[in-house]
Amino acid sequence: MYKPSQARPKLATRAAVAAILLICGSVAPAYAQRPAEGPVADGWRALQAGRLLTARRSFTDALEASPQDVRALEGLARVAAREGDAAEAIGHYEAALRHAPDTARMRVAVGMLLSDMREHGRAVEHLRQATELDAENAATWSAYAQALWRVEWYPQAATAYQRAITLDPSDAWSLVGLGDTHLRAGELDEAIAAYDKALEQDADAHAAHCGRGAALSKLGKFDAALASLRQ
Repeated sequence: MYKPSQARPKLATRAAVAAILLICGSVAPAYAQRPAEGPVADGWRALQAGRLLTARRSFTDALEASPQDVRALEGLARVAAREGDAAEAIGHYEAALRHAPDTARMRVAVGMLLSDMREHGRAVEHLRQATELDAENAATWSAYAQALWRVEWYPQAATAYQRAITLDPSDAWSLVGLGDTHLRAGELDEAIAAYDKALEQDADAHAAHCGRGAALSKLGKFDAALASLRQ
């Protein structure tokens, strides 16, 4: 039987990937516009090409020459994250943020990594600051909402999801997140409404069918719940 607590990690992963692509994906092109000289530029080119060992070596060389080079620290964080070493990535991101505290994309990236590692207090703080720095970015608000959802701060999560949806009404996954939040809070009619809006935006948002089925089941509408779950 469907359980929201079991379905959420898949949604969270997909939302996390979407947020990273939207917020962090512009980093390498921005650097590529700068003079293509030196180990930092070499590192970003290697990272774009998937040559992680070469990228790590280049960023490490850059830090030996300039230990406070924010671009090199961020590059090492991206390398570590690609290699699956979240703890190392977090360390590099937080080192970079000590020198560039107003960089929203890095706060989002480290916040999401921390949230995945259940370091919820630090995650929420980084993501809260990101929303202040990048208040018009829907993906930033969605990432913040997801972290709040994970610590069961449902009213705050609903507010953050609603902000994300206001900024990007077509974002089906923020609507699913809002539905999940209402479902956990026992607000079943509101949950179903959010799931219905998500399915209007993306008929393949299967998590919306699952959540909708769970909400209908809790309302005792078992035939409708089964029809939704069959989707």
